[in-house]
Amino acid sequence: MADPSRFDGGEDRPKLSHFQALKVALTDWKVWLFVVGYMAVVGSSTLSYFYPTLVAGLGYSTVNAQYMTIPIYVVAFVVTIVVVVFMDKYPRWRGLVLGCCMGVACLCAIITCAVYDFKARYALLVIMASGLWASNGLSLAYASSTFTTMTAEVRGISLAFVNAMVSNAAIAGNLAQIYGSYLFPSKDSPKYLMGFGVISGLCFTGVVAYLALFVLLKRPTARR
Repeated sequence: MADPSRFDGGEDRPKLSHFQALKVALTDWKVWLFVVGYMAVVGSSTLSYFYPTLVAGLGYSTVNAQYMTIPIYVVAFVVTIVVVVFMDKYPRWRGLVLGCCMGVACLCAIITCAVYDFKARYALLVIMASGLWASNGLSLAYASSTFTTMTAEVRGISLAFVNAMVSNAAIAGNLAQIYGSYLFPSKDSPKYLMGFGVISGLCFTGVVAYLALFVLLKRPTARR
């Protein structure tokens, strides 16, 4: 019997009901791995809420700390554009590149816990932000291209589920903003070991999820 979640291109293929499509989507291991990976990306990106605080902890005044966050976003923007353009040309490598981006961010977070030189920490913060922002858009593109083998009904629910579980649903998206506010308390300044420790753990989770997807999706039967 043919898998109802697969897209066969035929016009006579049976339509799935909303409940059937939901069931197929929620029992697909690929969907859950993408949820875990994207949740790690968004959870790690809570770091952006604290750029002014972290930069101020590097010795800059309140006003200058706001200005010094600009280079972080500029570099992250450029890196993101470069990554997504290349990945649009070489989509098969998206999982590996995502794992590398999250790996770089993880490594920077770990090094930040041990390095207290202000200039070195700022440079690490810039690199970390670039890896996280590049991963954000690419992760959804990776999910979208992977789900193209699904029927339209299952694909729509799968993409909505990945995005909603992390970005829009109160369960995950708002939760990241809530727990994120406790990661960098003022008493931990200027080291913020707890915050960077949690960020490194989330990044490592993303590395595992996306590298697993990259390896597993290369198998002939992985998309069935």
